[in-house]
Amino acid sequence: MILAPAQAITIFSPVLEMSAKPGQTQKGLLKLYNETGSDLVLTANLQTFSADHDGQLKFFPLTAQDNFLRWFVLSQDNILIKAKQAMMIPFAVSVPASAVPGGYNAVIFWSEKKDPANNQSTVNISSQVGTLIFFKVAGDFKESGEITDFFVSPVKKIFFGWPDKFLVQFENNGNIYLKPQAKIIIKNWFGQEKSLAAANGEMIVLPQTNRRFETSLRSSSQQNFFEKAIEESKFLALGPCQATLNFDFGENNKQHLTRQIDLFIIPIHLLIVLFGFGLGLMVLFKINYHVNKIKKGIKPSGVDEKSK
Repeated sequence: MILAPAQAITIFSPVLEMSAKPGQTQKGLLKLYNETGSDLVLTANLQTFSADHDGQLKFFPLTAQDNFLRWFVLSQDNILIKAKQAMMIPFAVSVPASAVPGGYNAVIFWSEKKDPANNQSTVNISSQVGTLIFFKVAGDFKESGEITDFFVSPVKKIFFGWPDKFLVQFENNGNIYLKPQAKIIIKNWFGQEKSLAAANGEMIVLPQTNRRFETSLRSSSQQNFFEKAIEESKFLALGPCQATLNFDFGENNKQHLTRQIDLFIIPIHLLIVLFGFGLGLMVLFKINYHVNKIKKGIKPSGVDEKSK
């Protein structure tokens, strides 16, 4: 993951998940590649990060509350990386014996360093690139969370067509990051069911943050009228339906949450197509009926005798 667009450096270790017990040291490795045809002088700095409900990251410099960043020690924090060169940078995370079990988030950024000789960098880098590190201190950490909202967007009672989105708002109020798995089961009044994945166990919810998950009945948001009708025909959501959210999270303390909402869906695209098809059949049947009467020499109704 390149945390911001960059024109010069590729990170081959974008996200790392690491763990250690209090009092232990865990070693890691970063790999950088200089894509340019010029040498680069880079310097590293450590920050912590959080995320908003859409998963957008926000980075924060070292403060007195982030002493855990001092656990991270790079073998080199100033490097000269040659043109088209790949470089491995070892680092270590030394966890003090007094460390509280839980999750600790850090990012190792690399950015341009001014050349002390001419006060200019060899090549300008337009932004920082970095590696996200999700570090877990083993022990009796707290895995806890709750579904704060589950709704359909747009919010209304009757839907003419499938809802645009199902949205789930989940709050991690523990002290370790979570990777939830969630699915939504839609059940129509015929007993037919459709399953939608809302979270696949890969998206991370940081401690003390909210994360929004969303999914849709539609396979694509860029569907034309007939594509919507075809998809509605595959799962006949006609009339009252029920959406059940099944939400699972936790590694040591596995937890299962569930929520339900009632919907009333009218598959308007499918109904219009069926109505148009039925109307077309009626017109063809009537035309065929009059043609057959004419062929048999029978006067069609409504023809004046004087017109013979």
